[in-house]
Amino acid sequence: MQNIDKDLEFAIEKVLCGTWKERKEVIDKVFVEDATFWHLFHNAFGRNNIHGIYQFWALSNWPPLKIKFLRVVGDTKANIAIVDLLEYCNVWPIPPWTFLGGPVMRLHVIFKFRDTPQGKKIYYQEDHSVWSESALLHTFPAIGRLMEEYSMPLIGRMVSGLGLALYQCETSDTHKEVDFQTPDAKQNGRKGSTGLVDIHRDLPKAVEGIFHGSAAQRKAVIQDLYAEDAVVWNLAYTVTGKRAIFGVFNLWCTLNHVNVKINRILPAGDLVMVDAVQEARPKWLPDFIAPWVVWNYIVLRLGDAPDGRGKVIVRHENHPMGTEATFIYNLWIFSYLINFIRRLTGIIWGFTGRVIYLALDTFDTQKDSERHLSDAPTEFVPPERDVPTPNEDS
Repeated sequence: MQNIDKDLEFAIEKVLCGTWKERKEVIDKVFVEDATFWHLFHNAFGRNNIHGIYQFWALSNWPPLKIKFLRVVGDTKANIAIVDLLEYCNVWPIPPWTFLGGPVMRLHVIFKFRDTPQGKKIYYQEDHSVWSESALLHTFPAIGRLMEEYSMPLIGRMVSGLGLALYQCETSDTHKEVDFQTPDAKQNGRKGSTGLVDIHRDLPKAVEGIFHGSAAQRKAVIQDLYAEDAVVWNLAYTVTGKRAIFGVFNLWCTLNHVNVKINRILPAGDLVMVDAVQEARPKWLPDFIAPWVVWNYIVLRLGDAPDGRGKVIVRHENHPMGTEATFIYNLWIFSYLINFIRRLTGIIWGFTGRVIYLALDTFDTQKDSERHLSDAPTEFVPPERDVPTPNEDS
């Protein structure tokens, strides 16, 4: 691949929606031989196994799969790309989906590339299905509209109000009003409200201040980081404005011990995609209880800061992937069992898909042979037979 954005979009469409022949050709072209493929349902090692899994999945859907790209963003220097898409599934072997149509899945896919003489090729693919969001907003859009119209703003007001109330209790206990901007700005080595100047440097610092700092520091960072009318969107709630955003973060951080690790930051103009892992444990639980792990895919839309020296967040979308993290990390010994089953599933699905491909290829080759064979005897035309007429017989 030379142009990651365009070539990757073409490759994904052919692999998921193309014919079984196109699928094989494209996979051989864009994956390296020792590629790996991570999915909640399986682990696949090697290009042949990945090909088998894609054949098995695509041929299990009828009518064929359809996809809609939400965004494709690549970084040629870092050799990484993030793809967001909707996959319209029709898994015919499962009876409810056979008659009613399958779910619409929102996928967050991470690709890593390796430079080869033929261009960039995929050596690692990681598929994340955003399960709750897919069901509530895409598979059943009427429910999603009701949520976005009524329940999410209502829950946002409730959560924000509780967070602000906790903050008021904290400040009333200290009997001291705190200047939220100046002390914390100085403490962080920042002068004034500059927003985000260097995304890779400033964003991790801001996350550190929000989740690991005091309430005063949290408020100062949010004041600096977000636009006046910024929106924070989460599947559970939506809030608008710096005050409400502070209330939401303050409630979560007051009730829980929170640790956030940023795995990657991928900017694309005024759009920034962030993959992060969050560990949270309620403060009333003992320390020997393991924290709950949640994967978060965050999309930030930026605008110019009021002073013109940086960028501020205009819209903050948080797409939690808690279902996958729960199965992989949060079920203790059962998570080990699930990971073992995933490896077996990858082997079985890969083998089944390759067998299906070989059967189709053999059948297609046989059909071609028969067609060519029917045309071959033109070199050996039998002699014409003399057919007697009725007069000659008489």
